[in-house]
Amino acid sequence: MLFHSTVAHAYQRQSMSDKATAHYDAALALLDSPDVSEIQRLRVRLNRATHLVQTDGGELAESTLQAVLADFERLLGVGHPLTSNVLYTLGNLAEKQGHLERALAEYQKARAIKLAEFGPDHPGTMLAGEQIASVLERLGREDEALALYEDLLARARARHGDRSTTVARILVNTVSLLLQRGALERAHTYASEALAIDSALLGDDHADVAIKRVNLAEVLADRGEHEQALAELERARAVFSGTLGPEHEFVSITWSAAGMSLSALGRHQEALAAFTKARALLVAKFGADYPDLPTLDLAFGEALIAADQVHEGLQRVQDGADRLAASEGPGSVAAIMARGQLGSCLLRARRPDRAVATLEAAVRDAEAAEVSARDVTSLRLALAEALAARGDRERVRALAAPAAASSRPTIRCTPPPSACSPACARAEAPRSRRNTARGRGPAATCPYRHVLKTCTGPPRGPLPGAGGAALWRGGATCATLPAWRPNDVD
Repeated sequence: MLFHSTVAHAYQRQSMSDKATAHYDAALALLDSPDVSEIQRLRVRLNRATHLVQTDGGELAESTLQAVLADFERLLGVGHPLTSNVLYTLGNLAEKQGHLERALAEYQKARAIKLAEFGPDHPGTMLAGEQIASVLERLGREDEALALYEDLLARARARHGDRSTTVARILVNTVSLLLQRGALERAHTYASEALAIDSALLGDDHADVAIKRVNLAEVLADRGEHEQALAELERARAVFSGTLGPEHEFVSITWSAAGMSLSALGRHQEALAAFTKARALLVAKFGADYPDLPTLDLAFGEALIAADQVHEGLQRVQDGADRLAASEGPGSVAAIMARGQLGSCLLRARRPDRAVATLEAAVRDAEAAEVSARDVTSLRLALAEALAARGDRERVRALAAPAAASSRPTIRCTPPPSACSPACARAEAPRSRRNTARGRGPAATCPYRHVLKTCTGPPRGPLPGAGGAALWRGGATCATLPAWRPNDVD
């Protein structure tokens, strides 16, 4: 039984789901052996339940975990460290299902047990803290998330020194939050330090180093430094191809990220070729039902629209949004934000009426669901843009005023005059290049998101009724709302 369980766990770590399932089934069949202790049985059941979370994420995973938790608490007690492992896995499941408040509660219970048993610097306590910070970030509680990340980073430096993979991991996780807050210089510093740490410890040809290069490329793209981003992605792709194989999904990630930067540079045909390669790799390896394809199609569709292939682009974005709604539920954060992205694409394609209807539904669903305040604001501002394109100025002011008041100045426009850099137009939703691993749902996958932004660069003028805040238009120009005309949509 233990052999099968160990082999299954190894296959699970290598994402070889079918082989892992087979060995877990073989291990479970031997659970009644008199030579197996009850603790061993529980460990196997927990590993199997963890595998179910990764592969199923539905009722079977939840019912299995709840049964395992009850047995752990009965046998070992509520505050036992192994019980905290079950709570942590329940947090994983709730996060995957989009139940962020529940996920936060489970992670906090798991961390409290680890904290009481091992102290704040134990790896298990630290890991639970990272998950709590990630969920706080997704809930829009950014100050709490950043404070926790910084505490964890300081503890990791004190325990391991400045050159450790733990420090590098926390640095990278913090980068995502810094990007959303517009702290681009600090994000660049953290991403560069993480890359330097892993490069020194592992060597430039290690896959983990290549992952850090992809993260740095994301920061560079947010800064509008797309040529540098492309160079990092090319180096990462070469390492992934050499170490993991040219058909690995990480190679696909580098192509999709390159497609975003190429599109931002106006190199549309190269962008479409990059997205085509990214998609073909995933379909060839995982099939047409691979769960990451809808998110990729959202980015691909926006690139097609930018290349003036409007009909095909809208169809691809619509398909991606529909598939996300079908797979994760129409009320999930992923599906709601995808509908918002579809609305922005409809506006870019000069369909303001359809854009308004789509975005109104997205805003309504977001306000009723566990969507962060930042994402709700992003959707409301996108709706304001669509209403402005339709000439409905009164509703624009009503929407923009509270949204502007709740938005921080997040993106610096460089250069600040009439042409807005791609960095200014980056959307505030979590980015796709880490979403899959961290369960974040679909990303702002295109540099030209076409939603309003608060901007720290010199504005063209304040938006009346928005407390004097300047709202910049994502996309080709940085016009403010009052200057827009119904047909002023590119």
